[in-house]
This record gives sequence, C-alpha cells and structure tokens, in this order.
Amino acid sequence: MSHTEFLSLGNHRVVARLESSGWSLAVEKNGSVVWRMSAPAQAERGTSTPSSPLSVPYSTLQRDPSGAGWIAKAELRCQQAALEFEDFWQIEANTLRLHRTVTAHGNLEGGFLTLVKWSRSLEEPWPDLSLFVPGMLYGSFAEVADQALGSRGWRNKGVRFCRIREDRMPAPLLVVDPREGNPLAILNPAPDGRSTREDFEDTSQLVTLTQPELRFGSLTAETDGQRLEVGYLYPGDEGEVTYTGDTFPGGQLHQWRRRFHPWTEGMRQSYQVDFRFDFPEGISRFPKPAWRWAWETLKPRVKETDLREIRLASLRILAENAQPFGTHVAIPLSLDAATGQLVERKALFGFTGRNTDAAWHLLEGASDANLPQPDRARFREVGTAILDSFSSLRMDPPEAEGFDEAGRPFIWPYLGRSGILYLRSLAEAGNSALQAWTVEKQAGREHTHWRTWAEDLARFLLRTQRKDGSFPRGFFAGSAREANDSPQSTLCAVRFLVECAIRLGMKNCQAAAVAAADFAWSHGHDQGRFVGGTIDNPDVVDKEAGTIALDAYLALHECTGEPRFLEYARAAAAFAETWIYLWNLPMPATPPTHYLADIGTVGMQLIATGHSLVDAYMAFDAGNYLRLHRLTGDHHFREVAEILLHNTKAMMATQAQPHDLAGPGWQQEHWSFAPPRGCGLHRYWLPWVSVSHLHGMASWAREKTLR
Repeated sequence: MSHTEFLSLGNHRVVARLESSGWSLAVEKNGSVVWRMSAPAQAERGTSTPSSPLSVPYSTLQRDPSGAGWIAKAELRCQQAALEFEDFWQIEANTLRLHRTVTAHGNLEGGFLTLVKWSRSLEEPWPDLSLFVPGMLYGSFAEVADQALGSRGWRNKGVRFCRIREDRMPAPLLVVDPREGNPLAILNPAPDGRSTREDFEDTSQLVTLTQPELRFGSLTAETDGQRLEVGYLYPGDEGEVTYTGDTFPGGQLHQWRRRFHPWTEGMRQSYQVDFRFDFPEGISRFPKPAWRWAWETLKPRVKETDLREIRLASLRILAENAQPFGTHVAIPLSLDAATGQLVERKALFGFTGRNTDAAWHLLEGASDANLPQPDRARFREVGTAILDSFSSLRMDPPEAEGFDEAGRPFIWPYLGRSGILYLRSLAEAGNSALQAWTVEKQAGREHTHWRTWAEDLARFLLRTQRKDGSFPRGFFAGSAREANDSPQSTLCAVRFLVECAIRLGMKNCQAAAVAAADFAWSHGHDQGRFVGGTIDNPDVVDKEAGTIALDAYLALHECTGEPRFLEYARAAAAFAETWIYLWNLPMPATPPTHYLADIGTVGMQLIATGHSLVDAYMAFDAGNYLRLHRLTGDHHFREVAEILLHNTKAMMATQAQPHDLAGPGWQQEHWSFAPPRGCGLHRYWLPWVSVSHLHGMASWAREKTLR
C-alpha cells in the first residue's frame, strides 16, 4: 500500500510517501526528486568515530491542525532502549522548518546524538563540491586555507566527513551548491550554544564527552563516495578534522571531537532546523541571499555604547602609551590589556602597528573643540611627534616600516622572513600621513615633510605597478625588487592612490588606482573570491580582503563617479559582512575566560579561513556601510553599520564596565568562541585595536554630515 502527502514550497514541493516500511520524505522540483530523506529519524551511538547510523522511517505522519504542516513520529529501538522522535514540519514563506523533540527511554552506555540529513547522489568529485559556511568556506576556491575545516585540501586527502560545530560559525548556516544545481541551505534559526567547562577547555586531548548540558549542534556535509548527505546533528559532533585551541597558524588535527547526550530514561532533546531549496546556483560563491536569510532569521540586535566616552578613552590609550624610541616617538606594537605592561617594544606604521593612523586620529582629536583642552594639547603633541618620526624613514624606495628599541629602522619578520616590506603596510602609512597632513593644513599648520613623504611613496608605487595594473605583495627593503610576486593584495594600494589624486592633484595616481581595481575585479572579485588581506596569513580567503576591497571601490566611486565601482563595493560588502557573528554565545562564568559572560558576541567577526579566532576589526568599516546605505538606499547596510559601530565595543573597558582590563579604552586583540571558548592566544592590545574603533567612529560621523 502506498500513500502520498504534499506541502507546497514555492517552485518545489515536499513529498511524504508511505511505503511498507513507513514514511519517507523527498523534495521535488519539476516532478523530479532533488533531495530525499529515506529514514528521517536518525541517531548515532557514542563511539570514538561515527558508526553506521541507526535510522527508521516515520511510523505515523499526519497534517497538523492548521493544515500547513505535518506531525510525524518514529521510535528508534536499540537493544532494550529506544529514542522517541516527534517532528513537526511546517512551511514558512520559502523555508521548510523542522521542530524536533527526541525523548530517550531506557539506559544505554555511550550516549547518543540525533541527525536530520538530506541525501542525493554525488555527481561530481567530492573535493570539487562547493560549500559555503560563513567565515569558513566559500565555494570551492583553492584560496580557502588548506587547513580549514571542510576545505578542498582536506577533502583531497580523503576526508569524507565535514562536521563543524555551530559555535565556530558567525551564523549556524551551511549551503551545499552542487555543480549540477539544486542547492540546499541549512540554518539553525534558534541557536543556544550553551556548553560545559569540560567542553570549553577540551582543546588538544579531544576527549569524548557525554553530557546532558551540551546545547550546541553541528552542520554537516559528508559522503560515502557515492551519496552526498547534508544536514544538522545534535549535540555538536565535529570531525573528521577539528581545531585545537592553538588554531593560528597551526593546530588543525585529523581527529574527531565527539559529543553526545546520555542515553538515559527521560533525556530530552529539542531543536529546530530550517531548510531552503530555492537559492540560485553559485550561491556558495555569491552567498548574499543565504546570508541575508540568516540575518533576517536571527535578527541581530544593536547593543548601544557611549561612543563619546569610547572615543576619548581610545585616544588617551594611544597618547599615553607613546614612548621614546631613541630620538623618535612611537607607540609600541603590543601591551598587555589586563595590566598595561609593555610586551613588544617595536613600533610599526601599518597593519597591526598602525602608528601613522594613530597619529592621524590623535590630530583629529586635537582639532575637536568638544574634547578637554589638556587632552587636545597632548594629542597634538604626540600625533605630531609620531608623524615627524616616521616621516624620517625613506620611502622611495622604502627602507623600513618602523623602529626597534633604540630607534633604528626596523622591519617585522612576518612568517619568519626578514627584510620584506608589504604593500598593505606601505599604503596604509602613506594614506594616514596624507590624511594627517590635510587635518593640520585645515587648522593652519603646514607639515610639508609629511606631504613629501607620501608623495615619495606614491612615486615608488607608480614605478612598481605592473602593466596589467597589479602590484606585488611585497618588496625587499631599500629597493623596488619584488620579494613576493603575488598580486592578491593589489587593492591595498587603491585608497592611498585615490587620496593622492584628490589631495595632491596627482592624476596619474587616479589612473593607477583604476587599473589596480580593474585587475582585482577581473582576477577573482567578480567570482566572489576575496583574498590577500592579512599579511601574516597570506593569500587565503579572509575578512580583511573584503573590507579593503569595500574601501577601495568606494574610494574610486567617490573619485570617478563611475557606477560600476559602487556595484563592486556592494559585492565586497556582501562578502565582508558574512564574517560577523549574528548570535550571542554564552561564555563560561568563571576564569580563565577572557571574554566575559553576559556581554554578547553579536558584532564580533572571524578573521580568516583556517582558524576560529575572532576580533573586532570591522569596527573600522562602520562608516563605509553607512555610506553604502546612503548611496544604494539598502537599509540592510545601515543595520550592518550600526552593529559594527556599537557591538564591536562590547569588550572594551569603560568606567561603567571595567571588565578585568587595565582601564578605560583597553581591549584585547582577539578571542575564540569555540574551544577554548572565550580565550585568546594572548591578552595583548595592539594599536590597530584602538585605530579601528576610532576610524569607524570618525567615518560614521563624517558620513552623517553628508546626509
């Protein structure tokens, strides 16, 4: 006997079919099955590696009283015990939502987890399958770090399970985008994230835990070589690759981190999972529709902060920590955020050191009549001294990026390579010097040597730009010789070149900026691939590649008025925001956590593919997203801007919330939201932390005056 039930889902329909063994589910499009679930009630026993899942069809399935969904039940028996499934399937707009309750009966050793998985035949090589997990996987791009969970690199080595804990994800979202079409997106619409001290601290031993308090799940894509299975499992099992606590630059393990609930009488699970089948092909490379679905579902909220207090405290942190470096003045590379003590007595002008950016913002603060006069005087003194110091370094060709303890020219040995100056650091230094020169000139003070310093760098870049518009990633100090010929960081030069064109009248700089942007767009950005932002994690898909592209394309749109650059900026913004946490993860209530409980994690962001560290870097971009809102009329960009403006400051010490830090204005550089949850690799403050907040607040304020 056979019987069939249907639910309409846009251009698809969900089919429940009763056969002799029970009810199965499928999703059809144009009369053909595109995804199926032969045995919807699935579970795994608590073993060190996944065994064949226990699974059964539904024994009963009937319409719910509203007629808009189904209530389905199944009993999965194992030895003298059982799991009782009660699933409620409903349609909401274009979403198929599962509300699941599972109750354990009897007692079995080892515990259990439950799964909901859709399957289909695997029609392409497993390593080529395109996946999107925000902040982690973007299509099948080779530039997703090989060590990243679910990467092509691991799949090429034979890894067939890609199970990822949802606490690693800015939104608990997975999109599978098969080459032959019919993508599937999976979202947990109500993530909880609670866990236990044993789970939080399990970073390298990777013990199997069976605990009733585990309240996080995992998303999965896996194969047996013939079938593709994707879905959600609860609690959050992870493997067959996981991360240790030291997730940057190493710490990836080809091992399992297994998590189960105890199979004891009355143990109860309850969770929800959403499924979308209507996204277009290529959604893994251009995930904007899926990401906005997650945003609209999770509804991240703004947590307002006192921006005036934070701005003044951030400026004071920069000014108070400027120190002599021989005859120069600069801000050291790192200090302990908990104690204020010096950690690294080197000073750099770009990337993490951001001395010239700090000077620019100090000088802006010095020109603000709303700030206390003693502070303004100090800000001007320190900002001027820093720029006077760094402008003593030769820029054509560049000789160094900062100073050592004695004030001698110094270059940081990124990735253990000495004597290399990177395009990003150079361009950031030139731009901030030019901005500071403009601030002072408007106040009636001329610093010709700052302008000359920027002009020298511009001439160097014009001379080293390739015919195709690209720039090399790095140069050997004191020469124009390429030390790293990768063109992936080309857009790092654009904002500086545009500012040279606008402020100095160097029209050849505008042409160079346009050529660089055209190269970057046609060599990856047009395919959704943003690579090469961070210096210390080179040429992988990373957040800062997106934010740098956003800033560069907006600069060109402002300069040229060409609509195409606004569209490029929208694409970069859509990519960059997928790194932002949209949900609040609970933190351990007691030390050793660095990220305090009850603060909220919405607004923090993952950094790069290949690890799970988060920071507040995109505070820098609050003004750019607000500008996109003005230029496009898309209110979503304003929502992003407000999250970046306020929520990124959640872990900054203030008078009202000193946290456990050295004083107002201090903020730790990074943390992890997966094990070791709430802890960073260190507790350091670096100048870029305060600069990002100041830049975002200043650009927000400037944009507000244009409205």
